[in-house]
Amino acid sequence: MNRSSFLLREGFRILAPLAIIALGVGGLWVFGQKPAPPKRIPSGDAVALVETVVAEAPDGAMVIEVEGVATPFRRVTLSAEVAGRITEKDPLSRAGNYLHEGDFLLQIDETDYVLESERLTRQLEEAQEELAAADINIANTESLIGLAIDDLALRKKELTRFQDLAKRNAISQREVDEASRLELASQVSLQTLRNELASQRQRVKTLTSIQARVLVQKSRAEIDRERTRISSPLAGTVISDLVEENDYVKKGDPLIVINGTRRMEVKCNLRVDELYWIWLQAGVFQPDTAQTPDMRYSLPKTPVQVVYEFGGMKHVWEGELWRFEGTGVDADTRTIPCRVLIPEPTHVRLAENAPSSRLLALPRMVSGMYVTIKIPVKSPIPLLQLPANAVHPGGRVWVAKKGRLQIKTIEIARSDDNSIFVRRLDGAGVQPGDHLVVSPLPNAHDGMLIEEAGK
Repeated sequence: MNRSSFLLREGFRILAPLAIIALGVGGLWVFGQKPAPPKRIPSGDAVALVETVVAEAPDGAMVIEVEGVATPFRRVTLSAEVAGRITEKDPLSRAGNYLHEGDFLLQIDETDYVLESERLTRQLEEAQEELAAADINIANTESLIGLAIDDLALRKKELTRFQDLAKRNAISQREVDEASRLELASQVSLQTLRNELASQRQRVKTLTSIQARVLVQKSRAEIDRERTRISSPLAGTVISDLVEENDYVKKGDPLIVINGTRRMEVKCNLRVDELYWIWLQAGVFQPDTAQTPDMRYSLPKTPVQVVYEFGGMKHVWEGELWRFEGTGVDADTRTIPCRVLIPEPTHVRLAENAPSSRLLALPRMVSGMYVTIKIPVKSPIPLLQLPANAVHPGGRVWVAKKGRLQIKTIEIARSDDNSIFVRRLDGAGVQPGDHLVVSPLPNAHDGMLIEEAGK
């Protein structure tokens, strides 16, 4: 290796680290300085760009929405009214089947009741024969009484004649006494016949009472015989069947449970503030002297819509809010249990926004459906409807007026997921047509300069 190459390599080894250090110092000097702070614009000259909505009166009625569960209007448990063995069970009586009113379900052995009815029939015929015999005896006794009366009259005449003869000493006293004895015997015979007639008439009353009692027992036996045949008392669906053929049942044993299908109910719970608006619409708070106390203790009959969503479609039934379930506020939920009546569970329609390609609605309401109940309420109090984002914490709204912000306090009457209803006060608070700021504003204050977007 020559001397020049050696010097070149050694020089590069010494100068390379110095060059790297120099580049680092230069970069730090160029890029390590803080940027100049932006110039602040005085706050008094700042104008905030905001979005606004217009305060309007409600379009139609307020809608109170609550959740509910469909339940049967009637649930009937058929029980055995007589004891006996099940001799026949119709296939319709099994759980899940639909029944029409009057459909045959079960047959209980009727042998004992048929025999009892036959025995009472014979006993009734016997009582009737005894009554007929008593009537004959009464007629015969009445005839004998007539003869006894005639005989007594003759005996009295004879006694009178003998007494006259005795006064003239034409006959002896013994003959008078004999005539008197015969007259007395005739009286005793007549009285005996009269007593027998009274006894026979009393016997007729007794036999008539026995006949009536046997007739009642026979009617009871026939009713028990009819009760051995069990039919459906209503149209509905069998929920459970509890006995099988050849089972022995006692009086009162449950046999079949049926849910009625002609009408349905929906169980729901209303908060007190929701019930307040329903009462207000019905005029319960008005000082009307003709108002009955029932209005204060019963639920006002209010038309409602019951909605069930299935397959992307909303099925709608017309119903009526019609009664309380219980007498007060539920201790667990602090709400009031209520019932909605669905008079026609098969009259269902699809909501207006249902897809046109799906026009087949469910055939009927089914017990256990979770549904939404929509209760339209028209308030007699003037209200304004505001979007939820127009109301800020503390019950305040920001009103845009002549390029400046005005902060007003409102009185909230009711709120739901999308809207807030506030009381409209004449000359104060928010008025119809006011532009309400819905944009977030830090440090919002009265008189703040703003500019409405789109203007």
